[in-house]
Formats: sequence, C-alpha cells, structure tokens
Amino acid sequence: MKLKKLGVWAGTDSLSAADAAAFARRVEAWGYGALWIPEAVGREVFSASAWLLANTSNLIVASGIANIYARDSLSAAAAQKGLNEQSGGRFLLGLGVSHIPLVEGIRQHQYGKPVATMCAYLKGMAAAPYKAVPPAAPPKTVLAALGPKMLELAAELADGAHPYNVTPEHTRQARALLGAGKLLCVEQAAILETNPAQARALGRRFLSVYMGLPNYVNNWRRMGFADADFAGGGSDRLVDALIVWGDETAIRTRIDEHWQAGADHVCVVLGARQEAWMTLTMLGDLTRRLDQRRGACALIAIKARVRCKTRLSESLAPSARLQLVRSMLAAVLSAAAGAQTVRQVIVLSPERDAVPAEIPVLADSGECLNSALTQAHRVLREFGCREVVILPADLPHITAAEIDGLVRAGRSGGFAIAPDAAGVGTNALCLVSAHPFRFQFGSGSQRLHLQEAERAGLNAQVVRLPGLAFDVDSPTDLNQLDRQQWLARLQA
Repeated sequence: MKLKKLGVWAGTDSLSAADAAAFARRVEAWGYGALWIPEAVGREVFSASAWLLANTSNLIVASGIANIYARDSLSAAAAQKGLNEQSGGRFLLGLGVSHIPLVEGIRQHQYGKPVATMCAYLKGMAAAPYKAVPPAAPPKTVLAALGPKMLELAAELADGAHPYNVTPEHTRQARALLGAGKLLCVEQAAILETNPAQARALGRRFLSVYMGLPNYVNNWRRMGFADADFAGGGSDRLVDALIVWGDETAIRTRIDEHWQAGADHVCVVLGARQEAWMTLTMLGDLTRRLDQRRGACALIAIKARVRCKTRLSESLAPSARLQLVRSMLAAVLSAAAGAQTVRQVIVLSPERDAVPAEIPVLADSGECLNSALTQAHRVLREFGCREVVILPADLPHITAAEIDGLVRAGRSGGFAIAPDAAGVGTNALCLVSAHPFRFQFGSGSQRLHLQEAERAGLNAQVVRLPGLAFDVDSPTDLNQLDRQQWLARLQA
C-alpha cells in the first residue's frame, strides 16, 4: 500500500449512497491519497468502505475509526482481508476503542481498559482463521492512539497510528514512540477564515462534541492544557493549537509542520465551510500539476440558482430559466475542456448544481463576484498557476478555438480581454501574471479592466470574437438565442 501524504477525513453519513460515491470520486480526481470515514451511529464502516472502494479506482479508503466494540476480532479480520482482496489492497483499517458514552451508553457494552482490550483484540485478529482467497499483500492496521501506551501498542502489534485532535508537537512525540517504519496518519482540523473571532467560534463549535469525551480531554492534559482551557467551549490557546484557521498559506503551513514532525500522512477534516476549503486544499495538487503541464486554468463563474438570470423572469418560467442556465454552463464547460491551451477547469460558485462530479468547485459566498474572483485568483497564484482564464457561464456560442485565441493573446502581453457585444462590459479575461489583479466586473467594466491592467503593468490585448461577445442577460438576448433555435435544440 502506497499512501500519499495528503488525505481527507469526512463524515459521509449525511450524504446519500450515490452522493457519497460521487464525493469519493471527486476526492480521487483531486489527487488525494485517502478518504477516511468514521463509524459512530450511522453506516457500518466496512460496508460503507466497500461501497466507496467499488466506486473508485485508485483511492485508498480508510476507517477513521472502526469501533472494536461493534464486532468481534474474527469479523474485523475477515472484513479487512476481504476488502483488500476485492479492491487490490486499497483498504486501510483504522481501529479504535471508541469512547465510554458510545460504548456503554449507546451500544450497551462494558467499556474495558483501553490498552488491554485493544491488545487482546489485535491478538484475536492475528489468530483468526480465514479460508477465503487472501489479499495479495498483508493488509495494514493503524490504531486510534493518543497516549503513550496506546502508541507503544501501535508500534508493537499494528502498522502505525491515527491520532486525532492533536498538535504538531504531539506528532513529534508520536513519531518518537512509534519509531521508524510505522505509519503515522494524523488528522488536522482546518477552517478557512481569517477573522479571529469568527474562526474561533467555528472552532469551538467543531470541538464541542469532543469536549465531553474523556479520551480526548485526558490527552489534552498530557499535552499541557488545564481546566481553564476547557471552560467556555475552549480557550483561544486550545482552539488555536488543535485547529488551524486563517488563509490558505496558514493551513498549508500547519500541514507541513505535521509532515516535518514525522507524519507520513495528514488527513484534513473541515471544521467549517467544508466544500470551500476542501476545494482550496485540492488545488495544492491540481495547480502544481497544471503548472508543470504549462497550461491555463479556466475559472468559470456562475451564481446560485435562485440568483441566475432574474432579468429573464418575465420571459421564462423558473424551470425554463434553470434549464437555460444549466445548458449554457454545459456549453462553456465543454468549450473549456476542448481548448488546447487549457489544462484544468474549475467552477466558482456558491453551489455545485449541474457541475459534473469530476470538476472541482471553488465555493464563494455568492455576495460579490469581484471579491470571490480576487480570492480565487490569489489561491491559484499561491499554488503556482500563472495563466488564468475567467469565463462567465452564460456564453452559449463560445468555442474551444475562441478560448485558445484569448489565452494566446494573454500570453503575448500578460492580459487579454473579450468585451461584450456592446463594447462596454467584459465577457472574458485572461491573466498571465504572478501579481494580484483587482477585478472590476459590473457597469462599464471593460474600461475599468483596461485601466487596472495598465496599473498592473500589463500590455492589454482586446479580443473580439462572436462566441465570446454574445452573452444572455436580457429578453433581447434571449430572443436572439431563440431565433437561432438554440433552446429548441437543447430541449430536443
């Protein structure tokens, strides 16, 4: 089993089976090494893992964690071996003793001494008979280990450890106890929020469930925290130590700290704004590959469904308006995917509606397009993407060749703009620059964008092409589209 350095820890019980499978495929397409899923009072973790493994090709699916009180050691060993034989070695068993409230309060079992109980369970798994076809390689097991004794047991009888709610310093100590050659798969909670008060409020909400679980609280005490740190939902010191918040650079820095402390793998769990931050994280892999292939990133912006094409409300019923929006987005996505100069397509939107599962969505608040574009452009630059094409989702006649023309014009001077048919607004931009750019979409945006390009020292190129010039904003535009029988062709 070759486990990549970065993974995702995500609760998928809130998703339908179909949506969970689509989510796993997106995680795989984004380049993550593993998807970790929990087991509590939702889906049984082995059957859930089987479903995700069956719907992916290369992604490792890991249990984070499988509760030893949910099944006997023979059943766990059989499930582990069966899943690895079926998936070609892509199942990683994370095993844990869970917590007293779950074991005694919900499952009605007696909670034994954690280390002794886990030791007996691992020995039972090792001795369990298995008469089916075995996996090609011995499957791996990591323990939910926080304290020194459980970490030592992980080094002795398992293949490594999966600590949760810990700091880079704990990771350093865990590596020392595990020694070399054992897997250290660390969870890290993250919140993309630069406002300290808002970030810490979200962090306390995330930590609230763990504050009542003695295993975590006892480990935090070992890490140097005291009663005062657990009052009021958690002190700033505790929240800041356990949850990384801030911008993309701050989050990547904390992940790097775990790696430098000895972690083989860091799985990121989202403390808030899951889709937004997960998309930003995956750009670390996607845009590095993009830069290596010398291609542009096409960033396609679309509003939330309820705010799309409201000026057409008197001409189209809501269902027809939604169909128009989805059809135009599909046309733009198809053109971007077919452009020779584009190597990655990303959608910028408050929601994922009508976006294929394999295309990443960079979430925004939906309040201000220019602010969302500025943030997205900054993220792309930070991860090495120097060529960015900004496209709206309402260009029904756009072609791949026109996008190529826009990109090549941008490469010649650092900036290219495609005005609307009236020559006043902006329908598309291409930026080839490592520097910030202040987007000016809105009334009279062509003039404002050209002024901003001059301020940034870019040699602007104006590209006038019919598919880039025609967007659908008004009933007049819609009538022109109708005359060309575009809607009828889509409905057919």
